[in-house]
Amino acid sequence: MDKYKFNFVNALKNIFRIKIRKVISNLPESLRSFEYSSAIRKYDKRAGSYVETYKDSLEENVKIDGIIDRIPKNVFLKEAYHKHLNWLSSEIKKNGTSNSSILEVGAGELTTLIPLTKLINDNSLNIHASELSWSRCRVGIDFAKSQGVELSSITSASILALPYPDNCFDIVYTHCCLEELGGYEEDALKELIRITNRDLILIEASYELASKKQKAKLFNRRWNINLFSAAKDLGHRIIKHELTPFCIDQGHHTSIIHIKKLTDAAKASYKLVCPETKKDLYKDERFYFCKTTGIAYPILQGVPIFLKNNGIVASKYLDFT
Repeated sequence: MDKYKFNFVNALKNIFRIKIRKVISNLPESLRSFEYSSAIRKYDKRAGSYVETYKDSLEENVKIDGIIDRIPKNVFLKEAYHKHLNWLSSEIKKNGTSNSSILEVGAGELTTLIPLTKLINDNSLNIHASELSWSRCRVGIDFAKSQGVELSSITSASILALPYPDNCFDIVYTHCCLEELGGYEEDALKELIRITNRDLILIEASYELASKKQKAKLFNRRWNINLFSAAKDLGHRIIKHELTPFCIDQGHHTSIIHIKKLTDAAKASYKLVCPETKKDLYKDERFYFCKTTGIAYPILQGVPIFLKNNGIVASKYLDFT
């Protein structure tokens, strides 16, 4: 298959695309808003697809080329999908969940977080989610309700600017959400480790440990090829880096990178803060407002949206409330 062969032309194209993305990120707001809105619209319109995949995983007759006990096999989706969730729940439980908090960043429609926390089965665990797409957040809320799981919070936010204080969560994890961050791996991991008080767990397609075919695919697309080096550069303790034993895609085999945060800081109480300044926010029924930046972040159907492009410049907001 061509997509699994090294293709230096495609690799160079993607390197160029990443450099252009860096340039765009430094342009004035008015010039880069179109690039942002075009990408987020495409992603947002696909909301609901993850829940459909979850429903497929409950069927008895859907077969895939997956990974079972680290061996590529043609298996039922149900087996690979749910064995993976069982394995991940056991990994998280090893580190203790009693009276703890867990946050999935890039949570999609919560089709990993909700089944995972049901398997952990700890009523003292506070469950939090953050996701870029508002529509996926909204689909995820309904999915959580359908599964009888109560969320402690959900936000629409960028992984590069999360609306939480330092050391806020005991466990922070990602699940196949970092791959398109080419060039921003270090920035994303710094933000994730900042809000973690104890454990950061990355379940992402592996470049270092993958097959030659997968390495070629990730190299061509510039996906996750700097992820492990960025994790090491954080300066905290990596206690595990290995391929996951179960996976639903042989060409996208994930690894676990488990980082134990080295800190003497006390765990911070949960609250929402300005994603830019990390300062406290004023809240009413419609907005979270940052006095320092003068930005009002809307609350849409119960989901606060902390994306800079969706914020409203309203420095006099408090004068009229």
